[in-house]
Amino acid sequence: MAAKPRPSQRAVPVIGEDSRAGAEAARLDLGILEGHLGYFVRRLQVEIFQQLITALAPFNVRPAQFSVLVLIERNPGQPQAAIARSLNIERAALAKMLHELERRGWIQRLPSVDDGRSHALFLTGAGEDALTRIKALAQDHERRLERRLGARRYRELAALLKDFG
Repeated sequence: MAAKPRPSQRAVPVIGEDSRAGAEAARLDLGILEGHLGYFVRRLQVEIFQQLITALAPFNVRPAQFSVLVLIERNPGQPQAAIARSLNIERAALAKMLHELERRGWIQRLPSVDDGRSHALFLTGAGEDALTRIKALAQDHERRLERRLGARRYRELAALLKDFG
């Protein structure tokens, strides 16, 4: 049987629980984690990504794939290595992702004119169409997040986090 938190302890929902359900569910003493910003940033990131995954489910696209598509759209012809560096994705993981996006007909890898050993990345017409619809779903997700946080807090948090990027 789990011990109930002492009244003086700050308790938070168990990771993985819906935030509303977590408010009513069992709570754990965080101990030293209470003072660790990274712990709370990670919890927020997990919750946001779970919601984004749900929002993007109609296209079966993960957040990392969405990010890759956006960077290719905004930076056509860039090599895989530049995309990997920009998103802090291991090159092998990116190669696997690109293979899947290519299989779906959303991107094409062409030999780079600057370096024959690398590939330049481009969206296909089908990729542009899919990304337009995916971005609309992602924007709806961001609006829901902004409503939940409040516009001022949303902007402040975004500004603070961008300072680390």
